[in-house]
Amino acid sequence: MNTTYDIAYCLLPNKEESSYDFVVMCLQELLEGQAGRSPQLFITDHEVALKNRLLAHFPKVPRRACLWHLMNNLEVKVLEV
Repeated sequence: MNTTYDIAYCLLPNKEESSYDFVVMCLQELLEGQAGRSPQLFITDHEVALKNRLLAHFPKVPRRACLWHLMNNLEVKVLEV
């Protein structure tokens, strides 16, 4: 179908892996309830804890950085120079 859409947003109390683990486990359970469907790709910010949890729960699904976050970080770094 070649369509990209957001499947989850959440507010977390911190950026620890345990917080991300809970959310990613819930996502995994939700998707398993949809006839075992699995995402084709995860696009996230560059949060290491989130990337680690996605890798643990969805090892075969590729992960990519969000273009908006990359461009925003580039702009911030250029303005620092």
